[in-house]
Amino acid sequence: MNTRKRFYLILVALIVFLTSILPTTVMGQTVDEKADALNHLSILASPAKDSNLTERLSRAHAAAFIVRLIGIEDDVIKYADIYSITSFPDVDPSQWYAKYVGYCAKEKIIVGTAAGKFEPTGYISEKAFLRLVLSALGYIYNEDYPLEEVYTRAFSLGLVTDPSYYGRTMDNAYYTRGEAVDVLYNALKVINKKTGKEMFYSLIDSGAITREAAVKAGLITDTDTTIEEIKPLDFNKVYIRFNESIKPVSSENIVMYAHGKEADKIECSLASLDKNELVLYAPNKGSKKIYDIKLLNVEDENGNITKEILGVFAGYEMDIDEVESDYFRIKSIEGINEKSIKVLFTHPVNENTELPQLYSIYEEDSFFAGGNAEDMAVKVNSSSDGVILTLNKKVFSTNGIYSLKINGDLTSAYGVKLNDGADDIMKFVASSDAAEPFALIEIIPLNNKTVLLQFNKEINPVIAGQKYSFLITDQNGKVIEIEKTGVDKLYSDTGNIMFINIKDTFVMNNKYLLTIYILSDVARQEYINEEEHSFTADYGSSDDFRISSVYAIDNKTIEVYFSAHPDKNKVSIANYYNIRGDGFSYAAIPEKVFYDVNVDPYSVKLYLPENMKLANNNYYLSIDSRMQDYIGNSIGNSIKEYFSGTSDPAAAPGIYDAVTISSDSIKLTFNREIALDALNILTSNYILEYSVSGTQYKKVPLSVIYINAKTVILKFDSLVKDDDISFIIKYNKLKDYSGVEGIQGQTEVRHGDK
Repeated sequence: MNTRKRFYLILVALIVFLTSILPTTVMGQTVDEKADALNHLSILASPAKDSNLTERLSRAHAAAFIVRLIGIEDDVIKYADIYSITSFPDVDPSQWYAKYVGYCAKEKIIVGTAAGKFEPTGYISEKAFLRLVLSALGYIYNEDYPLEEVYTRAFSLGLVTDPSYYGRTMDNAYYTRGEAVDVLYNALKVINKKTGKEMFYSLIDSGAITREAAVKAGLITDTDTTIEEIKPLDFNKVYIRFNESIKPVSSENIVMYAHGKEADKIECSLASLDKNELVLYAPNKGSKKIYDIKLLNVEDENGNITKEILGVFAGYEMDIDEVESDYFRIKSIEGINEKSIKVLFTHPVNENTELPQLYSIYEEDSFFAGGNAEDMAVKVNSSSDGVILTLNKKVFSTNGIYSLKINGDLTSAYGVKLNDGADDIMKFVASSDAAEPFALIEIIPLNNKTVLLQFNKEINPVIAGQKYSFLITDQNGKVIEIEKTGVDKLYSDTGNIMFINIKDTFVMNNKYLLTIYILSDVARQEYINEEEHSFTADYGSSDDFRISSVYAIDNKTIEVYFSAHPDKNKVSIANYYNIRGDGFSYAAIPEKVFYDVNVDPYSVKLYLPENMKLANNNYYLSIDSRMQDYIGNSIGNSIKEYFSGTSDPAAAPGIYDAVTISSDSIKLTFNREIALDALNILTSNYILEYSVSGTQYKKVPLSVIYINAKTVILKFDSLVKDDDISFIIKYNKLKDYSGVEGIQGQTEVRHGDK
């Protein structure tokens, strides 16, 4: 199945699922019925027949609707003389709508036009009105949702119920009062983020409406017991609040299951009951997992029995913030399955972290596993920013909360110790997924030269990059020559997808046979050997490999951005680039080409010869058709990209940023790519200066570690542990990648976040 088909099926399934959990009381009513209900609640000034529901909604009426939805209209009217004075020149204080506009502007619910006006008689679009309603419900724009996800957020909350709103981005400029009525009524059943209650209950609590009015409006049904709130308290308990007090519910009348899997019952029972508040023992996990709870034959205090009550909730998610630090720390821990976790760090790592004796896992306060190679295996992950830790003898308990403790002797690729030599510890939640064998999940024909292989675990990048580990034959048994293989970095960063690029092309809809001779997971614990898989070349079209932009940094340096990661060997061939003048005589080939996937995987810099400097003219860059992206797709016909030159001279190489990353190390980031040259890595080229109590100190680093063209690490015997002391790094000179040498310079050192 090609990528486009898979995406469509996933999207349809998600929309159907979201539709199934919308409140049933909001669905099924006509707009006229909702308008009459809003009129009864004083949110709409007139009944449906007098409300001009087919007309477009004005910005002035939108402001009035929002004030009434919030339940603050009485106060706005009371202080109309204050609110009617606004900063908008086109809002007449004597007009009926001025006070509503003024209140919304004061509370930053609405903003004016770019010209500073409000345009009260103008019309409001659907997206703009939904944003106002979301603000009334306590959702903050650009914090809880970006502008492009207004429709998706509105659909997920139930403000709109048509599944087509999910993922929609195009605005609706012709937005009617009837459509607004539908949204306003639906909003009354949505949880107010600030109060934690459905909006109409928040209005009842504030005195804006009465319970009786809510009953008449169809928001509350007295005949049945209903769930007002349901939420997990932890991984094993669920809290339910009803609209009225109930009597105890027996275990046989409590049915729980993962959403859509009613046949797979989850055992649960009554933990406590206090009037209308019920707590159940109910195992659950993960905000991305949805659960249904059915309560059968629920009896209220008056003896009325409701045959079935359905509650839907997302599982519990333990809030563990990712650590952001300049020092070497545990960044995050993610459960992979019942035997494995992924540990990410704030520094890049290497094989120095593959020492099981430095890792210990605790369950509550008791030692669980670790400390030796018999208990666990530790391997660097595919992106080299963390490790995969796998238990050898035990499994994690479902929804279990554990702590990982790592010894401070663990060393990062920067050569510094974890947590500055102290132990580091972080909690994590174990995955409930079974530890399935390493396996191929799907073969995805990407285009006529490339297939993607998706596995259920991260792949060993070394074996994945060896093309002779794989064989492809056509339906006649003919061997298809493989050009290149490797872990995919274009379409996924999960590390569990690899690509195979062939020398010729696949024939559309023909059948092929893939043989995996050998491949292991990234932890090198499991292997696939001599395994055959058939696939059909039903590929679609993939994005073209092309130039995204060309920019002249200075008169000797050109930066080229590609749409995808280029092949690191092809991209470094200087003869593949030809710079010419647009309408005048100029032709140059770069003297040097710089590309480092660790600095910027999309960018390449071209350094021109000294006698071929750019000027303030227009130029174009031609790239040879043999240029390829990371997975081997050619750029096609030779292409041109025009750009503007500059006469600005190249800036001298210098230090862009300096920060302490441990009690003995400073990381330097440069403003230009520097050469791996003796000048740049000599300890005598750098000196640290600082003052303590009036005494001046100078230190030369013990060593300089070249990380990449933009980063080096200076190692000292020690650094003063006082953030109030100002450090200055001075350097004699630096040499950039093109060979240009700078002059002496200095920069202040930041004290890194720990």
